Amino acid sequence: MAEPNRIDLHVSDVAVRQWGIEEGLPQGPVSRSTVDRNGHVWLATFGGLVRFDGRRLETLTVHRIPVLVDNSVTAVYADPDGSVCFGTPRGTIGRLRDGKLVDTLPAGPTGADRTIADVVRRTDGSLIVSVGGKLQRYGAGGWIDDVNSPRVLSLLTTARDRPLLFATASGVQQFTPHGVAALSSPPIDSTSMNIRVYRDRRGRVWVGQRSGLSVQTSAGTQRIAGVPGPMRVLAANPADSAEGIWVGSGNDLYRIRLGPQAFNDVPPCG
Repeated sequence: MAEPNRIDLHVSDVAVRQWGIEEGLPQGPVSRSTVDRNGHVWLATFGGLVRFDGRRLETLTVHRIPVLVDNSVTAVYADPDGSVCFGTPRGTIGRLRDGKLVDTLPAGPTGADRTIADVVRRTDGSLIVSVGGKLQRYGAGGWIDDVNSPRVLSLLTTARDRPLLFATASGVQQFTPHGVAALSSPPIDSTSMNIRVYRDRRGRVWVGQRSGLSVQTSAGTQRIAGVPGPMRVLAANPADSAEGIWVGSGNDLYRIRLGPQAFNDVPPCG
């Protein structure tokens, strides 16, 4: 199947509802989010760990989770087993089940920056943790020093049965059972903040950064016009047969639909 050379942007069928401080959200930005197997949304904020069941926002603070010394949460991950992992600026990594603290990990390798930026679980059961721009691995009851990668510039992106992806100054990398390997990807601006990466079912690598949205196809790198950077969200619904790419940029939400008939409005540029 030939790669498409145009991308169509659709925003007319998006409905938006907002929740804020009046609805119970703590003050300050939401730094990370995840959805558990029950459909509950978890939010990492500097005012606590928030659980949203679709009707009510519940904030878990130091009163419920003693290790949240100053209530700040910088990472959150919903494990397929039903538990929820979280990380803090102090380097603490904890695990919840049914909203209750189950355990915490022993302190990892120390450094100037101990902030847990991201945490995900691999299929082998080990945890990959992004801290201070480096990746660390925890498994079999201890920290394993076997991750050699360039400085991490993005969130860790994972999907079922797909390798973990992340951006570095030299391009997008994937974490495989055999180590870290480079992918063919759009160029990365190492000064850009909030870089997002995604690989679709066709194997194309999408990169959202300050300069905008780009996609790497068999024909090379294509810049997608009409979607400005920087970006907070770059994702897709795995149940969507068309695999539309959702992009959050500024206060706007975009959907980029893939497919041979979906390339009539917005051409690539640059």
